[in-house]
Amino acid sequence: MDAEQLLKDAPLFRGLDGKHLRMLAKMAHERTFTRGEVIFREGDESFGMYIIASGQVEVVQERGGEEKVLETRGPGQVFGEISVLVDHPRIATVRATMPTECFVFSEWSFRDVLYRSPSMMRHLVRRLARWVVNAEDRAAASV
Repeated sequence: MDAEQLLKDAPLFRGLDGKHLRMLAKMAHERTFTRGEVIFREGDESFGMYIIASGQVEVVQERGGEEKVLETRGPGQVFGEISVLVDHPRIATVRATMPTECFVFSEWSFRDVLYRSPSMMRHLVRRLARWVVNAEDRAAASV
């Protein structure tokens, strides 16, 4: 899979110009995960962000001693995105539910690109802020 095309089609990166997409694609590393493989665990130190090229993952959290599936994510979706912006342990466990291929962006290289490109940083912060607002709205509606 072509990393640049995947990024172009991914909701988080949609609207970035070609220069930024090429810059990000160059720093991506491919990783493959088997069905049932834990990619990272809740509480782990962060390493970076992942974008799914193929396959599917589930995002789970420990709640009251039981594991609760929060959501599943598939091709074009990202996970671990919070870690590229803030130093914080993982807030959930992510596990492949089928053979899954991802592109991985290390935290330090992604941050370096963001610091060198304020326009890309603004774009991504706006996207992430919208996701937070939507999550808050969904949480409020379910109470």
